[in-house]
Amino acid sequence: MRLSFWSLKIENLRDASCADWSVLNSVKFSMRKVNPRHKILVTLIVLSLSPVVIAASIGLIDLENRSLMSKREDACRALANQCSEILERFGPASFPMRVENIVEEQAELKSLKIERSDGIRICEIDLPTRDEPSWWKRYLPRQESEADTLTIPISKNGAAWLSIQADFVPLYWHETPLGRLLSVSGFIALLNLISFGLFLKRTLSFMDPKNAVPTRVRNTLDTISSGIVLLDCDARIMVINDAFSTACQVTREQCIGGNLDQFDWNQQDDQPLPWHQAFETKLACTKTVELKSQNSGLQVFNTNATPIFDASDALAGVLVSFENVTQIEAQRKDLLKAFRELEINKEQIRRQNDALRELASRDALTGAHNRRALFEFLDDCWCNKEQYTDGIIGIMMDVDHFKKLNDVHGHAVGDAVLKDVVKVAKAAIESEGFFGRYGGEEFCIILPGYKIENGLKLAEKVRIAIESNLAVPYAVTTSVGVSSSIFDAATSQGLIEQADKALYAAKHLGRNQTQLYSENVEELASSKNTKSANTKLELRREDLPISYQAAVSLHTALLYKHPPTAIHSQRVAELAISLARGLLSVRDLYVLEIAALLHDVGMISVPDNILQDHSKQLTRQMRLEHCENGVAIVQAAFHSVELTNVLRFHLCRFDGRDQPSNLPCGLEIPIAARIVGLVNAYDELVTGTSERPALKVEEAFLHLQLASGTRFDPELVDRFTTMQTGWRVDSSFVLTDYDNRRVVDLGHHLERAMYAFDNGDIGTLSRRLEMIASVADAIDMDHIARIANHLNRNLERKTMADLEGLLPIMQDLIETCGAVLRAYLRGVVSNRVREAA
Repeated sequence: MRLSFWSLKIENLRDASCADWSVLNSVKFSMRKVNPRHKILVTLIVLSLSPVVIAASIGLIDLENRSLMSKREDACRALANQCSEILERFGPASFPMRVENIVEEQAELKSLKIERSDGIRICEIDLPTRDEPSWWKRYLPRQESEADTLTIPISKNGAAWLSIQADFVPLYWHETPLGRLLSVSGFIALLNLISFGLFLKRTLSFMDPKNAVPTRVRNTLDTISSGIVLLDCDARIMVINDAFSTACQVTREQCIGGNLDQFDWNQQDDQPLPWHQAFETKLACTKTVELKSQNSGLQVFNTNATPIFDASDALAGVLVSFENVTQIEAQRKDLLKAFRELEINKEQIRRQNDALRELASRDALTGAHNRRALFEFLDDCWCNKEQYTDGIIGIMMDVDHFKKLNDVHGHAVGDAVLKDVVKVAKAAIESEGFFGRYGGEEFCIILPGYKIENGLKLAEKVRIAIESNLAVPYAVTTSVGVSSSIFDAATSQGLIEQADKALYAAKHLGRNQTQLYSENVEELASSKNTKSANTKLELRREDLPISYQAAVSLHTALLYKHPPTAIHSQRVAELAISLARGLLSVRDLYVLEIAALLHDVGMISVPDNILQDHSKQLTRQMRLEHCENGVAIVQAAFHSVELTNVLRFHLCRFDGRDQPSNLPCGLEIPIAARIVGLVNAYDELVTGTSERPALKVEEAFLHLQLASGTRFDPELVDRFTTMQTGWRVDSSFVLTDYDNRRVVDLGHHLERAMYAFDNGDIGTLSRRLEMIASVADAIDMDHIARIANHLNRNLERKTMADLEGLLPIMQDLIETCGAVLRAYLRGVVSNRVREAA
């Protein structure tokens, strides 16, 4: 029984010890966050209870209640003696009553059973609880044990006689040995808690981190705007100031004794935190760290960690300062962002400026450098011409017969030719010089630091490249003039003028050649040009391509032969001129007008009976015959292939149907012939005949549109039908009092002025303009005289390209004179009609 009791007690003690150690472990785990004084207090209490537990475990403390067991055994023996005496003395009859009186004297006895040895129960007494427990014991549990029931045998004459079984009231839990142990331990712990607590509070107050630094020092640190943290040698927080606690949103109690790593730091690089680096290197460290907090978001601190040493130069701690630079960092990031945006905008502006500068320095049509960029480059070279010992080469280049190319093939072809010229010239020059468009079809090349012979070779290389590469389909050639700064040009513009004079000489010496500037190059070109001009003038006097007098004579003959046909020819001429403005050159317009006036001149050969019989209509065969007759008449009177072709082909169909294969079709038909054929058909539609009434303008337009692409050129039909005034007869002049000879002279001089303008013969052009002004004054046409004199005063340039700038004035002169001539012809026709009537 003792072994089992002790095993039970030891197990209980072991369980209690395990529970206590688990509590201690939890306390130890939680002590990291409690006050050091409390840690010491708990440790002392545990140490004071350890001797009690050890004494109980080795038996120095009565845990088996041996004294209680001995007392109860003695009581049971005494009761057994009394029961045996009563039984022997009074017998079994009064035994229960007398025993009950004896049992009542036992306060702790709960029940009593007396049995004989043969198993017969003599009596059984149950005693109620006679003592009322105190109020606090009513709620305490009782714990049964082996000491609660005792059995005492009684012998008689050496044999077993009776057995007495006594049941005692169970003890309360705190009356058990373990309960008393725990009660004593609890009392000792409570006593030690009070005594040790007071003692440690009194004697160990200096170990509190809050008191490690004097109050005046803490107050001084609180006045600093930057966060201050003092770490001991174990990196534990000893002191913080208000600035740090406010920035981190913590209290002093939450930080003291802790570690700075408990906060959510975010360093910009992979290096250790500054206070860690200060502990490792024992050197001051300054870095920028970021702190993440739920309420304040991301804060940026400029951190400075400085190690602190004691008197023996041992590391005693680290002083860490935190300067809040969140706003400054945000401003810095905003400034960096703004700077980056400015850099991006600056780069975009720079690229746009470069693009604009490139666009401003390039010719929009050809892509070559324009005149402004050309002179900027030349001026820069001229300012530094001392460093170019071999001189600066200037090359002027002009496309030969470019105006004629535009007149014949149109401006679109001319633009394409200029682009091809630039492309070929750049390929020939490569990167050896600066190539730019000087104006019109003139180009300029600047070669700084080039010798004369090298400049001539390059100019000739460019000329040959253009001649060979652009031979098909337009046989483009160029005239080139070369000069150098060694020829004593005073300015950069003087260099260009010298090259221009050499270009002038190259053009008037036969074109498609390269000419070097010299002092007598201009005189040589002028003398040869004068001889050539005189020869041309003599040839024109003897064999003029189109004589205005002859044209007027033939038209007058047609007028006397058949006035309606002459009137019809005048209307066709005016319509043709209105449609061809902007499509043909000045000279081609003159040829077109003469052709339109004479396109029915073959009617002179038609018999009078047919012309006078209005009921008879000319068949297509008759039209072809009188057209052939007209061609023969014009070919005999003039020596102009262009005029003859207009009359020969103006009846050709655009699609080529129902006509001989030797006649042209489509765009092969000369444009002047296509124009005359279109306006001739229109005038016939709106005029009408005896068999077909005249149509309205809109109905005539519909007929032309239906024949577009088959009989007529569709582009000319669209142009004619969409023109506001192109289909109306020009009647701005209705004059009948002109001197016939003066008007014929005006047409004669105008034709020769156009011929001279087209060939660049400035001398002849000037003389003819003077004659036109004289005739205009004679017929009281002051506006014609003003235009002619104004044009004559502006004849200062010497090259053919320069005459193109005067083209609008020349066109005004031709339009004005042409209106006068057409008015004169209408007057002649009107007089003839009145005479016939």
